Amino acid sequence: MCDDVRNLLAKKYLADTELSAEDIAHWLGYTEMTNFRRAFIRWSKITPVNFRETK
Repeated sequence: MCDDVRNLLAKKYLADTELSAEDIAHWLGYTEMTNFRRAFIRWSKITPVNFRETK
């Protein structure tokens, strides 16, 4: 459940804001950017940076 919410929020923040991926990771409760990146790839099969570039 928590991962579902984090996934939705991460995608929304990446698509609709200018926040850096590091800031988004922090806002979602990740202490390390690498953990956020790993989770995002698991959810989306794409990196946060690549996701933002496609939006």
